[in-house]
Amino acid sequence: MTLAIDIGGTFIKWAVSDGLTLTGVRGKVPTPQDSFDSLVEAIASIADALPQCVEGIAVSLPGTVDAKTGLIAQGGALQYANGRNLVDALRDRLGLPASVQNDARCAALAEIELGELKGMTDGVMVVIGTGVGGAILSGGRLVTGATGAAGELSMLAARPLRCEGMGGLLGNRAGMRGLLAKAQEDLGRESLTGEELMTLVEDGDEIATSALDEALADLSDAMLSLQFLLDPQRYVIGGGISASATYMAHLIQAYENAFATLPFQAPHAEVVPARFRNDANLLGAVVHYGSAAR
Repeated sequence: MTLAIDIGGTFIKWAVSDGLTLTGVRGKVPTPQDSFDSLVEAIASIADALPQCVEGIAVSLPGTVDAKTGLIAQGGALQYANGRNLVDALRDRLGLPASVQNDARCAALAEIELGELKGMTDGVMVVIGTGVGGAILSGGRLVTGATGAAGELSMLAARPLRCEGMGGLLGNRAGMRGLLAKAQEDLGRESLTGEELMTLVEDGDEIATSALDEALADLSDAMLSLQFLLDPQRYVIGGGISASATYMAHLIQAYENAFATLPFQAPHAEVVPARFRNDANLLGAVVHYGSAAR
């Protein structure tokens, strides 16, 4: 048995896995906001409370991580993790082997092993969350880059940064936080969820639809550029919003519209929703743990 951990900015989700099967033994706890030591203790408390014995810890987390050593170079939403080694910390606290991997790469690993990237040699995982996470499959291997930052799609410039600043980054324009903030402002609402936004779009609300299509135009423009840079066979869209058929239909249409602007015919990847949504990071962490142990 392996304890799979998915660390998010708000919650730590966990599940016990039997091989590549996530069991019903699962839950979530708040993500500590104060310190790295509190994070380690939160994970240890989950493991200590389990009735069954686990043999190792498989962790998915945001930011830039060296998956071979466990060193977190940049912790994303968890800035207190910068420069800390989670593998060493968990081994010291629990006496168990552990592995860590970036959350978008974990999602990709789940899709490569059992989902929509299975059998592919080249593809891109796009995870729509607070920002836009990504993972690149090239020649049958996940691309990490020189520093482990390859695939950080949030940091792509959707608009000129000299004019827009951080607001011009793809993550701030096409991620759910930016999309909902824009739609909320345009609609004059005090709050708005992703589900509420999709319902408005389905009901034909022009303001909501315009906000969605503006965000997806930025995302599809980035996907067009990546098409010619990476030549993927498939884009797999993850994150909770990928479960919305309305969102996926508007994204696919935006992607086709981007290619329609070209003065020539260009073959391009298909765009599909991920098979593993809320469980993708957990399952991918287990896949990575298995490969790290070999």
